[in-house]
Amino acid sequence: MDVSIGNRLYQYRRKSGLSQEELAAKLGVSRQAVSKWERAEAAPDTDNLINLSKIYGVTLDELINTDPADSAARSSDSSDDEINTDDNSEKKNKVHIGFDGIHVDDGKDKVDISWHGGVHVNDGDTEVHVDKDNVHIVENGKVVKNEITKKLMVSRLPITLITVFIYLVLGFFFDLWHPGWIVFIMIPVLMSFISAIQNKNALRFFYPVLVCAVYLVLGCVWGLWHPWWILFLTVPIYYGIVNAFR
Repeated sequence: MDVSIGNRLYQYRRKSGLSQEELAAKLGVSRQAVSKWERAEAAPDTDNLINLSKIYGVTLDELINTDPADSAARSSDSSDDEINTDDNSEKKNKVHIGFDGIHVDDGKDKVDISWHGGVHVNDGDTEVHVDKDNVHIVENGKVVKNEITKKLMVSRLPITLITVFIYLVLGFFFDLWHPGWIVFIMIPVLMSFISAIQNKNALRFFYPVLVCAVYLVLGCVWGLWHPWWILFLTVPIYYGIVNAFR
């Protein structure tokens, strides 16, 4: 069968909104048969051509001849492209991305994501604002939630800068450049400790890193590499206890 006819059968089926399975059910044939027609690997018989023309609402000439159907298909594809172009331009007008953040407004719902001011969502009935310190929810003009996120003051401390300061003090005043560098391992330990307290979740604490830091101190300062490697055996014990009490 001519490839152009197979393409035409495919275009008409798409235009009618039918899947290959649905068309096959209407014709009483297999889906594979419909697929072969559209790939020009086989040709429908006369009865199926008549039924196809009825389903698609076209004449046999439009179904088999090249020019009318091809022009119709091209016209359909062209109109689809125009619609898609209009849709894309409309979507672009609804979304704004700039230095102040991302803003989406479709006329009904509105979303503002600010790089510094948090997230603000408004669907007409409910308004939600979330930032690093506050959760504010308003429904139908009434405040239903206004929660200030409580944080430990220590979490606001510049832990990294403090650690660098401690290392410099150990180095310049006590000549402990080595093993003073071990203090840097305490940065993730302290930050995970704060996170574990804030979230009330001991699994957030980097216990294995703490064990490494303690082992390095024992080894580098006092040469107790052996037998203090046994500290690492406490890691599975720690997680076992934590999981048991969760």
